[in-house]
Amino acid sequence: MIVCVEDTARGVYGAARAGLAFDSGYRSRDIVSAVTVGYDHAQCRVTLARYTSHLVVEALSGYKNGKVRLRGELKRVY
Repeated sequence: MIVCVEDTARGVYGAARAGLAFDSGYRSRDIVSAVTVGYDHAQCRVTLARYTSHLVVEALSGYKNGKVRLRGELKRVY
């Protein structure tokens, strides 16, 4: 599983994305996350997921003071 995030807004301090891979009953999961700080920076993280029935991703951006600027919509990939 590969998760990437890129900060594309000048007014944003950082961005993060998380991917969660679940088993068929949503009981077990693997998590991978990526974080970047600074405009036009990108970060990718890779992990081997043991669970492949469902994949869900979510992203957010934040200000330097730690407050969330915008939380992305939870997206079910499969």
